[in-house]
Amino acid sequence: METGLKEKLFLFCINQEKGIIRQRQNLSTLLFYASLLELARKGVLKIEDGRWYFQQQDTGDPVLNEVIRILMPRDGQKTSWVLGRTPFQITRLFTRQVEWMKATKLVQVREVTFLGLKLGYRFRISKPDQMKPDLLKFERVLIYGRPPDLNTHLLIILFGISEQIKHLFPSSENKRRAQERFKELSKLPPEENPEAYTLIFKKLQEALRAKRAARS
Repeated sequence: METGLKEKLFLFCINQEKGIIRQRQNLSTLLFYASLLELARKGVLKIEDGRWYFQQQDTGDPVLNEVIRILMPRDGQKTSWVLGRTPFQITRLFTRQVEWMKATKLVQVREVTFLGLKLGYRFRISKPDQMKPDLLKFERVLIYGRPPDLNTHLLIILFGISEQIKHLFPSSENKRRAQERFKELSKLPPEENPEAYTLIFKKLQEALRAKRAARS
């Protein structure tokens, strides 16, 4: 089974030394927008002249199916109507994604409790070597400036917006190069389906800014 965008996002958000999630406060939002990117890539979501169109189908992925279920009643509507009422509905996506990651054996999960109360999770990536092909692609694109394929392009923009890109490389020089290359790529929407991807990334940036403002 292909590892999707949101699964790769989840894996790279795991601090492998501590078993915790980076950006935990934003992860449901990131998973939601990564799901939108995945649905657009699969052709299940189309955006034309600012209107969103969904195909009702079983993707084989319970998280993608949940996103379709949430948004299907807004089929054919403009962006403000499609995304304007979703924040409270997407909070459960994190738990659904954890269960899906366990079911597909991508991670091992341990619940952390105190006096019978669940405090969170600790994660261990089942096969860390599965991340090496993507790390190699990131290095080629971000450090050596090679053109990305579609999936790598989408992941780089997703990681850059969410500030995960700084965790891809250990050296400060490569972190700097990666950030500069991300800024270059963010100005170049993918040739395939540019309206959908550009709009989804724009709304993700707005959603993260709104969350930061609410916390300050």
